[in-house]
Amino acid sequence: MKRTTVYAGGILAFVMSIGALSVTDDSVYMGIQRSMETFTDVFRKISLNYVDDVDPETVVKAGITSMLEALDPYSEYIPAGEDDDVEMLATGKYTGFGITVERLDGTLVISNVRTGLPAHRAGLRIGDRLLRIDSARVDTISPGNLRPYTRGDVGSVATVYVMRDGRADTLRFSVQRSQVNVENVAHAERLSDGTGYVKLVRFSRQTGNDVRAAIADLRKQGPLAGLVLDLRDNPGGLLDASVDLCSVFLPKGALIVSTRGREQRDARAYRVMSDPAEPTLPLAILINNGSASASEIVAGAVQDHDRGVVLGRRSFGKGLVQTVLELPFEASMKLTTARYYTPSGRCIQRIDHSSALRRKPAMADSVRTFSTFAGRVVRELDGIEPDSTVSDTAFPAPVQHLVDQSVLFRFANRHTGPLDALPTTFSVDSRLMDEFFRFMQTQPAERRSPVLGDLAASKASATKAGLSAATVKGLETAERAAERDVERSIRQHEPLLRDLLDREIRARFSDERLRISRSLPFDPVVNAAGQVLRSTRYTTFLTPKTRNEH
Repeated sequence: MKRTTVYAGGILAFVMSIGALSVTDDSVYMGIQRSMETFTDVFRKISLNYVDDVDPETVVKAGITSMLEALDPYSEYIPAGEDDDVEMLATGKYTGFGITVERLDGTLVISNVRTGLPAHRAGLRIGDRLLRIDSARVDTISPGNLRPYTRGDVGSVATVYVMRDGRADTLRFSVQRSQVNVENVAHAERLSDGTGYVKLVRFSRQTGNDVRAAIADLRKQGPLAGLVLDLRDNPGGLLDASVDLCSVFLPKGALIVSTRGREQRDARAYRVMSDPAEPTLPLAILINNGSASASEIVAGAVQDHDRGVVLGRRSFGKGLVQTVLELPFEASMKLTTARYYTPSGRCIQRIDHSSALRRKPAMADSVRTFSTFAGRVVRELDGIEPDSTVSDTAFPAPVQHLVDQSVLFRFANRHTGPLDALPTTFSVDSRLMDEFFRFMQTQPAERRSPVLGDLAASKASATKAGLSAATVKGLETAERAAERDVERSIRQHEPLLRDLLDREIRARFSDERLRISRSLPFDPVVNAAGQVLRSTRYTTFLTPKTRNEH
């Protein structure tokens, strides 16, 4: 029997392979036969008659990819040698640089450098713009396509070329690849009120052990009044890891998740197999619309077992199960074979993929209600609905816009670029704030304020449309007035901006953990979770409401 790989909405676990599909309906069998003959004939005619020579493997791959895309977004073809994500999650390790990248201003920018790993040892920083790795140009590729250039054999050396703001010349670094443990816990901290905070960014083989270790370290620092487990923007990972994490908090034998598909073989139930390490520690789970798959399994299990409160915003709603099936020539295919359900029986899949090429949200009149183990009512919606909805917009609107538009990120890059190290006397003083406001004025209107962006676009449209000079002048007058109001509204929050700039600038000589730690006092969801854990509201949330309650 072959070993295959199963994902539940991007969640991976290893199970024994399913048997061969039996087709008893003659019409279905004939449909398959006709379709295969047509596909083969189309491929043959393309190969023989197309005006130019074609690569047969490329044509077939395009056909397979299109077939799977017509089913749902999660079924996909995996060519030989391109299963790095599977291996990384399964082993909890990879060989590479230890960086995270994102696209900014049309280029590939380093957004995190893990301390002590190859990129950090070589001198790369947050904010560096990648140009080339060895002889390959990488500045214009997507973040997901960088992996072939950073991965390699342990000990192999890559030459990395970057641009750093404030430096005239391209910088060159020699990065010696090493084995990197997948980072599951991005940050853990005991807050001033005695609440523990753990930020989890993915579910790989060691997630459960990493969270256990993080909680143990927090307990060494002092008693814990409760634990905030932050799953916001966590896209998921291994199914085994989500079950293992639940086993930290839920009782032995508790159902975590079940799967159901077209065939009986797709029905499975996953339960806690050991006694919990933290059976009574008050628990708050944080989610948002970036929390998917394994994150939703954990949040749903905790909620259905009334083990903790769930706060934040509704989760993504990724409740489909994929099985990775082997194909010839070391390729594979990830195919949706089932849906997964929370312990109360809820399916939280957001999009209806029941018909090819049909993408529509679940209809409101199809919403069903279920009960938690204590009798609380929970609804089957597109995702996990939190017990308390809390916006995770952390800052006043003018400041939040600057954060969202990466204005502070860009300024930190520019300010620290010429520096080899941060001065020990560094502080965000009045001179630096003046420098920041001057920099802000050089940014495009839409980065400074959505209102300024709209006015600039309206003026450009009016000019292009040939509207009167009076109309254009009126828009320019409104634009100047808005410029003054926007700057005044931003300057009202200067103390907050000072703290945010201090965090961003210091992160260039540290890593993402500093950013997370410094942002916690401003995080409304973390603050709300701490207040719930320390009050009687925690018990109130977990108690079924009577019919007289509203």
